[in-house]
Amino acid sequence: MNLLKLIYSQNNTIQVPRVFYEYSLTKTHLSLHFSVETNSIFADPDFPKHKSCWGLWNMDVVEFYGTLEGNPHYYEFQVTPYNQYCELEIIKPHKELNLLYKSNFTHEAKIHPDHLGWDVTCTIPLKSLGSNTSQSNTPNVRGNFFAILGFPEKKYYFSAFLPETKTSPDFHQPEHFRVL
Repeated sequence: MNLLKLIYSQNNTIQVPRVFYEYSLTKTHLSLHFSVETNSIFADPDFPKHKSCWGLWNMDVVEFYGTLEGNPHYYEFQVTPYNQYCELEIIKPHKELNLLYKSNFTHEAKIHPDHLGWDVTCTIPLKSLGSNTSQSNTPNVRGNFFAILGFPEKKYYFSAFLPETKTSPDFHQPEHFRVL
């Protein structure tokens, strides 16, 4: 598994959480796995689980932003330790998005029995990213992996490909997406 790098922290604790990710890509699906090692979980188990929910980034969350090569839009997928989720189509970062976007992605979150971490597994149909599944080749998917962990005002921000920053990061930078 790959380790997400800490790009910004509002917290000065010695024990920084660790977030690992891996993915696999077929002609029809992108499968993601995140594993979070932490000594605390900040999320609301009573938050809705049956619909896409705005504002999950205020809790512990893992995220994937991705698109197909050449598509001007990108898509955002978030999952909390309690399996709440958010999915969005980003048409223009910070200006225009589709809150009604439905990808039919599957997701499962499991908190470790010792409560010292949690895992998320997701499967995203490439058709929901605009792929023509009748193509003979696996499409080029570009994206980035993220996590936000911690209590309000004591957050940790992680990314696979964004550079470190001195301020709260903006994950909406598709120029930092990489081909998977």
